[in-house]
Amino acid sequence: MREAARTLVKQSHQLRDKADVVMREAEAAVAALRETMHSSRNGSPRRETEYKGWRIEPQSYETDRARWCPKVLVRSAERGTVHTHIVLGRVFRTKQDADAYASKWSKELIDNHGSAL
Repeated sequence: MREAARTLVKQSHQLRDKADVVMREAEAAVAALRETMHSSRNGSPRRETEYKGWRIEPQSYETDRARWCPKVLVRSAERGTVHTHIVLGRVFRTKQDADAYASKWSKELIDNHGSAL
């Protein structure tokens, strides 16, 4: 009986952790959508760069605590592949710092796994 209770408690903790991650990803997606809509209205230019045949577009977003979470869109023009990466657990004081980190992280990802993406 005790072992069954422990197992259920452990499973509930794992489910809560998974739910937290899903919620953070959903919040990130909503924030990114708002940022995109805001940028479109204001006519802000895209900050897209090209690196080894991949296009990198930082899309970092502001969290509720006035911090910036790195996010980046990585696309391959040749293959039409699109990858969106949100770097959870890292926050920065400015959008510029978050975007710089997201760009650096994307280049490392391309260097290490580009052919497999």
